Order: sequence, then structure tokens, then C-alpha cells
Amino acid sequence: MIIVTLVATLAASMVWQQWRAVQVEAAERARVQSGWMLAGALDWARLILRESAKQNQPIWIDDQWAKPLEEARLSTFLAADANNTDDAPDVFLSGDIVDAQGRFNLGNLVKEDNTPDNNQVFVLGHLCTILGLSDSVADDLARRVSNAKISPAPANAPLLPLKISQLSWLGISPYTIQTLEPYVVLLTDGTKLVTSKVNVNTASREVLAASLNVDAASAGRVIEKRKRGAFRTAADYTDLITVQPIPQSI
Repeated sequence: MIIVTLVATLAASMVWQQWRAVQVEAAERARVQSGWMLAGALDWARLILRESAKQNQPIWIDDQWAKPLEEARLSTFLAADANNTDDAPDVFLSGDIVDAQGRFNLGNLVKEDNTPDNNQVFVLGHLCTILGLSDSVADDLARRVSNAKISPAPANAPLLPLKISQLSWLGISPYTIQTLEPYVVLLTDGTKLVTSKVNVNTASREVLAASLNVDAASAGRVIEKRKRGAFRTAADYTDLITVQPIPQSI
């Protein structure tokens, strides 16, 4: 009985080790394949952007780069036998390219001297109002970003976020982050926030209305005219809007 128990134990151990080796190999193969697909997607994006840059045209929402990559089934390419993909994993690839300057850059809220830029705070406050948030969110964000940028940072200072999901580090509520995320961006040079202007050729209606300090109807007219071609200068669209002056208290 002891010999039978020992043999059964050894056999079970060998089967488990073989099963584990198979699982490790499958996971490693999936990781490598995912890396290939990611590299291919990045190459596709680089190619599209290079071709767009060769045209020497303004960055425009209806340009080639803005056309999304429709969902494509890649199982055929990943299968060992291209003629038999029934057992191949269902792998799909899709994606799109977004112009970051089509969104309001939260890096604009604070100047180089680490003081709030009141004009930009007003713009973000206008955007918050359009999105149904309190305009006090803008002042709160500017103050918190300014505190996070202090160098050397105090012991209790929050880390400076480098992407929108990390705004929670500054104490911003999940609902506010979720509401703002489609319309704002945090542009960095890898280590610190940088400023940028909003691209009127790619910005959404909400971002245009806030950035130009106009109503939704005026922003809509800009977007309708934009569909016929990219704006090259501000004079191409200023006749469509009536810009409201920023309050003197700002």
C-alpha cells in the first residue's frame, strides 16, 4: 500500500507539473502575441501620422488620421493552421487616434511661476458649467495642481498626476474625473506639465464653447463650417461667433 501511495503521489505530481508547464507556455505565447499586435497598432498609427504630416496641412478632425480602425478579427493570422481557425482564440483589433490638443489642457491652469492662470481657470470653469459641474471645480483644480507642482515638494504634498485618471491623487471625486475625462487632457514632457493651445480644427463643441467663450450655437456653427475644410487662421471662423469678454474680475 505504501508503494502504491508513493507511485500515485509521484504520478499526480508529474501530471500537475506538466499541466503547469502547458499553462505557462500558453500565457507566454499570449503575451508575445499581444506584444506583436501592440507593435503593429503603433506602427499603423505612426504610418498614418507620417502620411498626414507630408500633406503640410493643419491638423483637422476629418483628415485621414482621424478615421478609426474598424474592428478586425485577427484569429486567422494567429492560428497555427491558416485553413483551420475554429479552435483559434477570438482576437480582435480596433482603435483610433485622438488629437490631445482638441481637449482642454489642465497644464494651462498654472503659470511657469506656479500661480494660477486666471483666464485659463475661467475657461475650465465655463467648461465645467457646460458639463453640469460646479465652476468651483476649476479653482479647486488650479489650487491643487499648484500645490502638487511645488518644488521641493512638502512631505504631505500629493504627487503630480500625469494622466486624467490620476487626478484622484489630488482629491478630485471619481464622478468629476469621469465627467471631465472626454474633454480634458494632461500634457507633459515626461516629467512635468506643459502648456498648449486648443486646436479649433479638432476640439469638441463643449471645448470650443468654453475656449472661445461662446454659446453652444456659435460653437455648432464653427463645427459645421469646419466640416467643409480645416481653418488656417482665426479669421476663417471669427465671423461665425460673438466672443464674450472675460469678466474683469478674472
